[in-house]
Order: sequence, then structure tokens, then C-alpha cells
Amino acid sequence: MYLRLTGKGNKDSTMPLTEPVLRALLAAASDRTTGSVVLTKRGTAQNRRGTYGRCKILVNRAGLPAGTHPHTMRHAAITAALDAGAPLRDAQIFARHSDPRITTR
Repeated sequence: MYLRLTGKGNKDSTMPLTEPVLRALLAAASDRTTGSVVLTKRGTAQNRRGTYGRCKILVNRAGLPAGTHPHTMRHAAITAALDAGAPLRDAQIFARHSDPRITTR
């Protein structure tokens, strides 16, 4: 299963999803089929600032270091995939990098 999304610079892309992630996204989206997956309490699309705030709450609950932020977790996920033996091309697609040299930094 793939998620179609709009990334940085309004670039459209797709991202492969695992079953647990797919289930979580479907639960978050409820019966909606378009628009943002994550909504605020008011029902508006969650923006980057809101995502950062939510991340801080989850970081505290998980007992992770205080400086952990969404981009730190992104780096960790890419590194973990490569360390686990995932092909560079798969990690590059996951990271939505156009150049594999960026993924290997």
C-alpha cells in the first residue's frame, strides 16, 4: 500500500506504508477520503507547528531526550532502515530524496 502526499516544495510523491502505519492512518482519517489525515481539535488541518507540539508531548511520554523533534525521528528512521540492511534505493524512496548521495550522508 502506498500513501500519495504533497511534500516540501509542493512536490507530489508516494510513500510505501507498512500494515501498522496504514491502520493508524485509516483510524486517524476516519471516513474522510481527501484532505489532511491529522486534524486539530477544531477539525482543521494540522500544520508543522502543531505537529512539532504534538511530537514534544509524545517525546516526553516516551522518555526520549528533550531535543528530539520530528526531523530527528526522520533521520533515525532512515538510519535504522539502512542499518537493518534495507537497500539504499528503498531508503531513498522512503526519505523522498531525489539523489542517493543525500540519503547516505
